[in-house]
Amino acid sequence: MSLKFYVVFAVCVLVVSSASVGPQKSCRATISDINKQQIDLVNRCVKELGFKSGRERAQKSGCVMVCVLKNLEMLNEEGIIDQSQVDKYLIEQWPEELQERANATMQPCLRLGPSPNFIQDEFCKGYEPLVKCVSRGFLNICKGT
Repeated sequence: MSLKFYVVFAVCVLVVSSASVGPQKSCRATISDINKQQIDLVNRCVKELGFKSGRERAQKSGCVMVCVLKNLEMLNEEGIIDQSQVDKYLIEQWPEELQERANATMQPCLRLGPSPNFIQDEFCKGYEPLVKCVSRGFLNICKGT
């Protein structure tokens, strides 16, 4: 998967984890604000992972999203989604009128995350179903608002 795909994923993750938004902020405005912040977080993770080549970066691009999730404390020490942290961010960061929509988008994806028996490989492939689902869901979250 490409880095662009993971940048979109990071936007989605940060939608539920960034700075608080006002009570009347629109969905599109919320995502726009978060997009600016998520690019910085993705860039920090790319630097932190220290890829030695473009090929390595492409092969391990899923690990960028694992880094983002860890920095947002959405993964526990075993690398499993921490539902209580996701819920906390959702409540704190989404305008109340959009929380139900954001939750409905995220919950099916979270069930695709790594299981308790998950062993992380060097390419972070176990996270791909989660990353793809969240990315697709949040690309469409503002439709109809």
